[in-house]
Amino acid sequence: LRRVKLMAEAGGHDMAEAIWRKTIKEVETGSMAGPFTLEEMLTKHGQYLNLVPSFGLKQGEKYRRIDDHSASHNNLAAERTQQIHMAMVDYLMFMVSSMAKKFNKGLYIATEDMAGAYRQVPLTDSQVRISVTAVYNPNTKHPALFEIYGQPFGAAHAVPNFYRVAEWACRLMVRAYHLMVDHFFDDYFAVVRPGESQASLFCLQEAFKLIGLVLDDEKSQPPSDFAM
Repeated sequence: LRRVKLMAEAGGHDMAEAIWRKTIKEVETGSMAGPFTLEEMLTKHGQYLNLVPSFGLKQGEKYRRIDDHSASHNNLAAERTQQIHMAMVDYLMFMVSSMAKKFNKGLYIATEDMAGAYRQVPLTDSQVRISVTAVYNPNTKHPALFEIYGQPFGAAHAVPNFYRVAEWACRLMVRAYHLMVDHFFDDYFAVVRPGESQASLFCLQEAFKLIGLVLDDEKSQPPSDFAM
């Protein structure tokens, strides 16, 4: 708790305010609960309660809250046994060239982005008590505690846990609709023929709803032509 207070004060008031607002917004959307006092969390979770300090990070004009699961020693217990093979820009161009050779006509590209992607993959109930997040409250000048219900950004297990879900969703779209679609983490890109573009994107969007994953409407890029 002292670490959270010191880091927040070192980061400045603007960052502390932004991180607090983001945390409260997550509470309002249901991916976190709180604020709680230490006594309330001890009463609920008992002696195996583990606090995770959080700090703010500015990326461009945006702020991101990082849950430091290294400081809480959670990451020491995390072991990765799978490799993640990511689709980069060169793979997107291979998709485009393959489709162009097959159909010898113009193509469109459309993109979708998951909203609050990591939070859409839940923690198991048994992990909530060892992931109680401490966030500095700039109004009281003290840290407050929150339960977090989705994958925390800063936990070693969060990346492979999320990526398995993202990859599963991608393969489902390919097999169900025969779409030329792939993803980079929570960013999905599809290569479609102009005459099928609107129907393809509709199927993609509705299928995400059916499996319970939420797309970010503000980041959706409808099918459009591109230069090669």
